[in-house]
Amino acid sequence: MRSFPYVGELYRFERILPGQVIPTIGVSYVTDSVVPWIRWAAVAAAFGLCLLFLSSFDQKSSTHQWSTRIAVLIGVALLLVVAHHVLGVHRRLVWGFDLALAWSLARVHRGRIVGFLNRLTEPKGLQEQLVWRNMAILFAINIVVMVVLISPMLLSSIVLIGLIIWRRVAR
Repeated sequence: MRSFPYVGELYRFERILPGQVIPTIGVSYVTDSVVPWIRWAAVAAAFGLCLLFLSSFDQKSSTHQWSTRIAVLIGVALLLVVAHHVLGVHRRLVWGFDLALAWSLARVHRGRIVGFLNRLTEPKGLQEQLVWRNMAILFAINIVVMVVLISPMLLSSIVLIGLIIWRRVAR
């Protein structure tokens, strides 16, 4: 028992607790007032690291590419250490990666997005819209929405995978 000082030790509480309240001991790494700031900082850091990683593919020098990628890897490792100690940071990291991928896709395909929005506002006949490709896309979206509704914890992962695939196809 000496190697684990808190195991099996009885603590004496000096206060009288009301009703059936059981005394508990809690351990936290940071105070609760700091946790939201850490979570939002993790979103911003993940966003920046992902954009930095994506920009490394556009660089000409291979040594600069690898130094940027190693710096991003070190940054992600540090964020994962923080995420190990603060609840909710893993999810915020995925959110930051999602936002960065969406930002880069929107920046690359700005003309397509404007064209798509213009096409949505145009009145077209139903027969022009009912083609096999559109039906397959609607079916795939239906399956993704069904999976998200069944297991909402997978939403961030599904968005991340979808944006990565879209980014690969766009190249």
